[in-house]
Amino acid sequence: TAALIAARRGELAALVAAWLQAVDWWLANPDAARARLAARLQQPAETVSLAGVRLLDAAANRERLVDPPQTLAAVVARYSEFFVRRSSLTRPLVPAALLDGSLLP
Repeated sequence: TAALIAARRGELAALVAAWLQAVDWWLANPDAARARLAARLQQPAETVSLAGVRLLDAAANRERLVDPPQTLAAVVARYSEFFVRRSSLTRPLVPAALLDGSLLP
């Protein structure tokens, strides 16, 4: 929420920067990334895959977090509906409260 972002901006910005650094490394080193994750999950490396997943780097995140963040807002709303229907969330998420491009490095 906006209150959480205001209260913990530095920590959240550091988390986002670390995530984007990890994404950049994974994309640049897919075999090593797959091997590391497989070891962590105690799974064979051939079972670890990005099939069906698109990791977005900082530039792609910036493109999607312009005002208004329509692209990501629609995705958040769709996932929110899915998880509410399955009782994994008790109420829908408010995309505007979650999407803050100012946290990007």
